[in-house]
Amino acid sequence: DARGLTVASADMLPRRSTLSFGETKVITTRLTAGEEQSLAPVPAEGWVCMHAVAAGRVRMTIPGDLAPQVVTAGSAVLSAAPQHTAARAEVEAVIHTVVALTNFTSAGESAPLARMIGRDDTTLLDPVLAFIGNSTSIPIDEASSFGVYYLERLLQEMLLALRVDAVRDIELSQTAAAYSRAMTVVSAQFADPALSANSIAAHTRVSVRQLERVFRSNGTTIMGEVRKARLTHATDLLR
Repeated sequence: DARGLTVASADMLPRRSTLSFGETKVITTRLTAGEEQSLAPVPAEGWVCMHAVAAGRVRMTIPGDLAPQVVTAGSAVLSAAPQHTAARAEVEAVIHTVVALTNFTSAGESAPLARMIGRDDTTLLDPVLAFIGNSTSIPIDEASSFGVYYLERLLQEMLLALRVDAVRDIELSQTAAAYSRAMTVVSAQFADPALSANSIAAHTRVSVRQLERVFRSNGTTIMGEVRKARLTHATDLLR
Protein backbone atom coordinates (compact mmCIF):
# COMPACT_ATOMS: atom_id res chain seq x y z
CA ASP A 1 0.00 0.00 0.00
CA ALA A 2 1.47 3.39 -1.04
CA ARG A 3 0.34 4.93 2.22
CA GLY A 4 2.55 2.67 4.34
CA LEU A 5 -0.14 0.49 5.93
CA THR A 6 0.01 -3.09 4.72
CA VAL A 7 -1.20 -6.54 5.65
CA ALA A 8 1.23 -9.46 5.72
CA SER A 9 1.63 -11.37 2.49
CA ALA A 10 -0.02 -14.73 1.95
CA ASP A 11 3.19 -16.63 2.63
CA MET A 12 3.17 -15.58 6.29
CA LEU A 13 2.68 -18.32 8.86
CA PRO A 14 -0.98 -19.37 9.38
CA ARG A 15 -2.83 -17.47 12.13
CA ARG A 16 -0.29 -14.64 11.96
CA SER A 17 -0.88 -11.20 10.45
CA THR A 18 1.19 -8.05 10.23
CA LEU A 19 0.36 -4.35 10.01
CA SER A 20 3.18 -1.99 9.00
CA PHE A 21 3.03 1.62 10.12
CA GLY A 22 6.07 2.90 8.22
CA GLU A 23 8.94 0.89 9.74
CA THR A 24 6.99 -0.01 12.87
CA LYS A 25 5.25 -3.37 12.74
CA VAL A 26 2.39 -4.82 14.77
CA ILE A 27 2.34 -8.61 14.38
CA THR A 28 -0.63 -10.56 15.72
CA THR A 29 -0.05 -14.25 16.44
CA ARG A 30 -2.88 -16.60 17.38
CA LEU A 31 -1.89 -19.84 19.08
CA THR A 32 -3.88 -22.93 19.95
CA ALA A 33 -3.20 -24.70 23.26
CA GLY A 34 0.19 -26.43 23.11
CA GLU A 35 1.25 -24.63 19.91
CA GLU A 36 4.68 -23.01 19.83
CA GLN A 37 5.93 -20.13 17.70
CA SER A 38 9.09 -18.05 17.44
CA LEU A 39 8.40 -14.34 17.98
CA ALA A 40 10.29 -11.62 16.13
CA PRO A 41 13.54 -10.23 17.58
CA VAL A 42 14.76 -6.64 17.19
CA PRO A 43 16.50 -6.08 13.82
CA ALA A 44 19.30 -3.83 15.16
CA GLU A 45 20.50 -1.72 18.10
CA GLY A 46 18.11 1.08 18.98
CA TRP A 47 15.04 -1.05 18.23
CA VAL A 48 12.68 -2.44 20.86
CA CYS A 49 10.02 -5.10 20.55
CA MET A 50 7.18 -5.88 22.90
CA HIS A 51 5.35 -9.20 22.98
CA ALA A 52 2.01 -8.44 24.63
CA VAL A 53 -0.37 -11.24 25.56
CA ALA A 54 -3.86 -9.99 24.67
CA ALA A 55 -5.66 -13.22 25.62
CA GLY A 56 -4.78 -16.55 27.17
CA ARG A 57 -1.58 -17.66 28.88
CA VAL A 58 1.80 -18.21 27.23
CA ARG A 59 5.11 -19.67 28.39
CA MET A 60 7.90 -17.56 26.88
CA THR A 61 11.60 -18.33 26.71
CA ILE A 62 13.02 -14.84 27.19
CA PRO A 63 16.58 -14.09 25.97
CA GLY A 64 18.90 -13.97 28.98
CA ASP A 65 16.63 -15.99 31.29
CA LEU A 66 17.45 -19.60 32.12
CA ALA A 67 13.86 -20.68 32.72
CA PRO A 68 10.72 -19.90 30.67
CA GLN A 69 8.35 -17.28 32.10
CA VAL A 70 4.56 -17.59 32.20
CA VAL A 71 3.06 -14.45 30.65
CA THR A 72 -0.67 -13.91 31.14
CA ALA A 73 -3.18 -11.61 29.45
CA GLY A 74 -2.43 -7.99 30.32
CA SER A 75 1.31 -8.63 30.67
CA ALA A 76 4.15 -8.36 28.17
CA VAL A 77 7.80 -9.03 27.47
CA LEU A 78 9.84 -5.99 26.49
CA SER A 79 13.00 -6.91 24.58
CA ALA A 80 15.99 -5.27 22.94
CA ALA A 81 17.65 -8.64 22.33
CA PRO A 82 18.60 -9.79 18.83
CA GLN A 83 17.46 -13.35 19.62
CA HIS A 84 13.99 -14.72 18.94
CA THR A 85 11.61 -15.19 21.87
CA ALA A 86 9.99 -18.62 21.87
CA ALA A 87 6.31 -18.72 22.89
CA ARG A 88 4.29 -21.82 23.78
CA ALA A 89 0.59 -21.39 24.51
CA GLU A 90 -0.72 -23.11 27.64
CA VAL A 91 -4.27 -22.28 26.51
CA GLU A 92 -5.54 -20.62 23.33
CA ALA A 93 -3.79 -17.27 23.16
CA VAL A 94 -3.34 -14.07 21.17
CA ILE A 95 -0.03 -12.19 21.16
CA HIS A 96 0.57 -8.71 19.73
CA THR A 97 4.23 -8.10 18.90
CA VAL A 98 5.26 -4.50 18.24
CA VAL A 99 8.68 -3.89 16.68
CA ALA A 100 9.74 -0.23 16.62
CA LEU A 101 12.82 1.95 16.29
CA THR A 102 13.07 3.99 19.49
CA ASN A 103 16.77 4.96 19.37
CA PHE A 104 17.03 3.98 23.03
CA THR A 105 20.61 2.89 23.42
CA SER A 106 21.50 2.74 26.73
CA ALA A 107 21.88 2.74 30.43
CA GLY A 108 24.89 0.54 30.34
CA GLU A 109 24.95 -2.48 32.53
CA SER A 110 21.60 -1.61 34.11
CA ALA A 111 19.65 -1.89 30.87
CA PRO A 112 18.07 -5.36 30.66
CA LEU A 113 18.03 -6.96 27.21
CA ALA A 114 14.64 -8.50 27.91
CA ARG A 115 12.19 -8.24 30.75
CA MET A 116 8.66 -9.29 31.60
CA ILE A 117 6.45 -6.40 32.71
CA GLY A 118 2.99 -6.32 34.26
CA ARG A 119 0.50 -3.82 35.63
CA ASP A 120 2.36 -3.65 38.96
CA ASP A 121 5.56 -2.57 37.20
CA THR A 122 4.23 0.46 35.34
CA THR A 123 0.97 2.37 35.03
CA LEU A 124 1.79 2.92 31.35
CA LEU A 125 1.17 -0.71 30.40
CA ASP A 126 -2.65 -0.81 30.31
CA PRO A 127 -3.12 2.22 28.02
CA VAL A 128 -0.30 1.03 25.76
CA LEU A 129 -1.83 -2.45 25.42
CA ALA A 130 -5.26 -0.96 24.74
CA PHE A 131 -3.83 1.28 22.01
CA ILE A 132 -1.97 -1.60 20.38
CA GLY A 133 -5.09 -3.78 20.43
CA ASN A 134 -7.10 -1.02 18.78
CA SER A 135 -4.40 -0.42 16.16
CA THR A 136 -4.84 -3.99 14.85
CA SER A 137 -8.42 -3.26 13.83
CA ILE A 138 -7.77 -0.09 11.84
CA PRO A 139 -9.52 -0.30 8.42
CA ILE A 140 -6.83 -0.22 5.77
CA ASP A 141 -8.92 1.72 3.27
CA GLU A 142 -9.51 4.54 5.74
CA ALA A 143 -5.88 5.09 6.73
CA SER A 144 -4.20 8.19 5.28
CA SER A 145 -0.42 8.51 5.02
CA PHE A 146 -0.63 11.35 7.55
CA GLY A 147 -2.54 9.14 9.99
CA VAL A 148 -0.10 6.25 9.50
CA TYR A 149 2.84 8.56 10.28
CA TYR A 150 1.32 9.66 13.59
CA LEU A 151 0.32 6.13 14.53
CA GLU A 152 3.93 5.06 13.97
CA ARG A 153 5.22 7.91 16.14
CA LEU A 154 2.76 7.08 18.90
CA LEU A 155 3.79 3.42 18.92
CA GLN A 156 7.47 4.39 18.99
CA GLU A 157 6.96 6.83 21.87
CA MET A 158 4.92 4.29 23.84
CA LEU A 159 7.59 1.59 23.57
CA LEU A 160 10.29 4.12 24.41
CA ALA A 161 8.40 5.17 27.55
CA LEU A 162 8.01 1.54 28.65
CA ARG A 163 11.69 0.85 27.98
CA VAL A 164 12.82 3.87 30.00
CA ASP A 165 10.47 2.88 32.84
CA ALA A 166 11.87 -0.67 32.87
CA VAL A 167 15.46 0.57 33.05
CA ARG A 168 14.67 3.15 35.73
CA ASP A 169 13.08 0.46 37.88
CA ILE A 170 16.16 -1.76 37.50
CA GLU A 171 18.48 1.15 38.29
CA LEU A 172 16.59 2.01 41.47
CA SER A 173 16.74 -1.55 42.76
CA GLN A 174 20.44 -1.83 41.85
CA THR A 175 21.18 1.48 43.58
CA ALA A 176 19.57 0.29 46.82
CA ALA A 177 21.45 -3.03 46.64
CA ALA A 178 24.81 -1.32 45.97
CA TYR A 179 24.37 1.04 48.92
CA SER A 180 23.42 -1.82 51.24
CA ARG A 181 26.43 -3.92 50.15
CA ALA A 182 28.81 -0.98 50.54
CA MET A 183 27.55 -0.16 54.04
CA THR A 184 28.04 -3.82 55.01
CA VAL A 185 31.67 -3.56 53.90
CA VAL A 186 32.12 -0.32 55.87
CA SER A 187 30.64 -1.89 59.02
CA ALA A 188 32.87 -4.95 58.73
CA GLN A 189 36.16 -3.31 57.72
CA PHE A 190 36.17 0.27 59.09
CA ALA A 191 39.10 -0.60 61.42
CA ASP A 192 41.31 -1.47 58.46
CA PRO A 193 43.52 1.58 57.77
CA ALA A 194 43.79 0.50 54.11
CA LEU A 195 40.01 0.71 53.59
CA SER A 196 39.32 3.11 50.74
CA ALA A 197 36.63 4.09 48.26
CA ASN A 198 38.35 1.87 45.68
CA SER A 199 38.39 -1.22 47.88
CA ILE A 200 34.75 -0.70 48.95
CA ALA A 201 33.71 -0.34 45.30
CA ALA A 202 35.59 -3.53 44.43
CA HIS A 203 33.77 -5.45 47.17
CA THR A 204 30.47 -3.93 46.03
CA ARG A 205 31.13 -4.89 42.38
CA VAL A 206 30.47 -1.42 40.94
CA SER A 207 32.80 1.34 39.77
CA VAL A 208 34.01 4.01 42.20
CA ARG A 209 32.18 6.67 40.20
CA GLN A 210 28.90 4.73 40.33
CA LEU A 211 29.28 4.12 44.06
CA GLU A 212 30.00 7.81 44.69
CA ARG A 213 26.76 8.67 42.89
CA VAL A 214 24.88 6.11 44.99
CA PHE A 215 26.21 7.63 48.23
CA ARG A 216 25.47 11.18 47.05
CA SER A 217 21.87 10.15 46.34
CA ASN A 218 21.71 9.06 49.99
CA GLY A 219 23.07 12.41 51.20
CA THR A 220 26.53 11.22 52.19
CA THR A 221 29.94 10.12 50.86
CA ILE A 222 31.85 6.83 50.92
CA MET A 223 34.72 8.01 53.11
CA GLY A 224 32.34 10.11 55.18
CA GLU A 225 30.60 6.88 56.24
CA VAL A 226 33.97 5.26 56.96
CA ARG A 227 34.98 8.16 59.22
CA LYS A 228 31.59 8.06 60.91
CA ALA A 229 31.95 4.32 61.65
CA ARG A 230 35.46 4.85 63.07
CA LEU A 231 34.32 7.77 65.22
CA THR A 232 31.34 5.82 66.56
CA HIS A 233 33.63 2.90 67.44
CA ALA A 234 36.15 5.19 69.18
CA THR A 235 33.35 6.85 71.19
CA ASP A 236 32.05 3.45 72.30
CA LEU A 237 35.57 2.47 73.51
CA LEU A 238 35.76 5.60 75.69
CA ARG A 239 32.50 4.82 77.50
